[in-house]
Amino acid sequence: MTIDTQPGPVRILVFGAALRAGSTNARLASLVSNLIAETGAEVDLARMRDFDMPLYDGDVEDSEGL
Repeated sequence: MTIDTQPGPVRILVFGAALRAGSTNARLASLVSNLIAETGAEVDLARMRDFDMPLYDGDVEDSEGL
């Protein structure tokens, strides 16, 4: 019996925790996910807008007020 000792590819979740369009946080998360993917790892990039829940949104505040 042979045992597969080779690990699978590394999987990484990169989470840009910002809602604002043009957010530095979101841009950095995207950049980091691209750099990680270039190493051969599997990368999932998640954004706050991917989740249906009430959150503070600076763009909404700017357009509609508090």
